[in-house]
Amino acid sequence: MKSSLESGEPCVRHKCVKCCIETEMPLTEEDIRRISGLGYKVEEFSVRDGKKFRLKNKFGRCVFLTDEGCKIYAFRPEGCRL
Repeated sequence: MKSSLESGEPCVRHKCVKCCIETEMPLTEEDIRRISGLGYKVEEFSVRDGKKFRLKNKFGRCVFLTDEGCKIYAFRPEGCRL
């Protein structure tokens, strides 16, 4: 059986959350604007990594990952859409 990446299908369709665990997902300026527009403060969901920002982890998981999946799925960062 092919992995979701090999088959070209998105991981989320298969309930894969591997990239949500211990994530170092970079955030673009547009990602930050989009997520901030939902009412989240930048410091609630991101950490500065040098000159760039990346998603914050809480207890080893992306701060937006819940037992039901991504709570900002429709607004998730570009890197999470690959």
